[in-house]
Amino acid sequence: MSKTQIIKIRVSILDKELIKINAKSSGLSVSQFMIDCALHRVIIPPPSEERISAYTELTKFHKNFTYISNLIKNRNMHEVRLEVSKVSNEIINHLEFIKNGK
Repeated sequence: MSKTQIIKIRVSILDKELIKINAKSSGLSVSQFMIDCALHRVIIPPPSEERISAYTELTKFHKNFTYISNLIKNRNMHEVRLEVSKVSNEIINHLEFIKNGK
């Protein structure tokens, strides 16, 4: 949908600066930030470098555990495979939380 309408508001200097700071930290333009706030949309900031790094490392761990689990499965070590598989599933859940915030 194209944006053709204009809404003007008056704010204090402090409010304007805070809005600009919050918009920048959320990765949005001031206009989009104001629209999202006014419409009560959830604003999810872009992931931090630490979060991206943690996600990358956890992805490596998940791949390693999956590989180990497959090796153990071929040797019929059922209990160990289940434990490693459980840890792998927990890592998947953490990755989903980091990726989607859910």
